Amino acid sequence: MNDLSYEARARGALGREDFRFSHRLGQNFILDDAVVDEIAARSGADAGDAVLEIGPGAGTLTAALLRRGARVMAVEVDKNLQPVLESLLGDNPDVKLKFADILKCDLNELHAELGSMRAPDGALRVAANLPYYITSDVLTRFAKSDAHFDSLTIMVQREAAERIMAQVGQKQYCLLSALLSWHYDIEAAMELPRGLFTPPPHVDSTLLRLTPRETAPAETLDHDTLIKTMSAAFLMRRKTMLNNLCAAFSMTREQAGAALEAAGLPASVRGEALTQEQMAALANAIYRMK
Repeated sequence: MNDLSYEARARGALGREDFRFSHRLGQNFILDDAVVDEIAARSGADAGDAVLEIGPGAGTLTAALLRRGARVMAVEVDKNLQPVLESLLGDNPDVKLKFADILKCDLNELHAELGSMRAPDGALRVAANLPYYITSDVLTRFAKSDAHFDSLTIMVQREAAERIMAQVGQKQYCLLSALLSWHYDIEAAMELPRGLFTPPPHVDSTLLRLTPRETAPAETLDHDTLIKTMSAAFLMRRKTMLNNLCAAFSMTREQAGAALEAAGLPASVRGEALTQEQMAALANAIYRMK
């Protein structure tokens, strides 16, 4: 039996492998056992659940999820971490390691494989320490995907968390805010000061918990048209929605004006000012014009 803490074992493995942290890959790991145990608890992972972990790094959160009785599929882009992860996790049958770029993975395939790992009454969850440079792309893929996960628990830079949680009318409100708030209830579960990470980044982070909404904020006729309308709303922030609709949907000004009027919106409205209900009404008006 190994009496060393997982933090000590992870640091030992990183040292033995002379691992060099990659700034390009945004590699900043949390190694402290107490902190990763708290993150695992906030994820809701429990016995019988299966967790898709994105970016396991040195494997300390992976180990914490396993200690809670969950089964884990860990997707890591850096194959240099393979000996570190294998040293920490051993041949545990409840973990699968995949060395791949999550942005190039088929989420439906991962979802199906993860589904085969869980217990019959287990949940499917996501846990991730997301580098800043892929945060938007990863979360956008999950929001647009048909693959259903019961929760997403993600560590992101605080600036990204503020954008994700921004509301209509706030400066940080953006396409990612609108897209995620349509699909998920979002809460800040934990603040993570930069000193908790190895090596310490230049900014603090926030742990977010995203839970799929039971009902959509408003009724829509076509989800793809809604997503395209949201994208149009933030296409050019200082332009009116009328101009953005013309560009995004190849509409004439008359057609764009008619869609706005049908949705009960003035021609001068800007996309970032639209509520979710107004966004849905506009998407429905556009869909009816097809």
